[in-house]
Amino acid sequence: MKVNVLIFTGYGMHCMPKNIQQILLDETLSFPYNRLINEKKLKEIRKKADVLLDYSCDISLYEQCKNSKYGLIKLAENTFYFNDFNTQRLCPFMIKEVDTSRPWKIEEYDGAEYIQYLDYEVKYKDINYCDYK
Repeated sequence: MKVNVLIFTGYGMHCMPKNIQQILLDETLSFPYNRLINEKKLKEIRKKADVLLDYSCDISLYEQCKNSKYGLIKLAENTFYFNDFNTQRLCPFMIKEVDTSRPWKIEEYDGAEYIQYLDYEVKYKDINYCDYK
């Protein structure tokens, strides 16, 4: 089975404004369940995200995001930015498709998240010693 998972791809702390959190996450669920994005939610995110208007340097991504109705812009099919009004930073996130038939987790490096599959093989069965593939 495959699921869509929201991950924050920007380095540093991300602090999501309440209005963006209501669009992106199901606040009734705890981590990691609140990061699962069903098709209905994905359509809502895509609908509310303004398409990136100007790829030139004339209008910055931050300005475009700040001027959008929901503070949300779409860069590519599943790549987005939101305007963090608290820090006045542009925060990127992605919706990644995850194969749940394999063990996986949301891993983080310096604040940037990514999906890591936990593939391992048992090297010595008598002591259940494993190594990553």
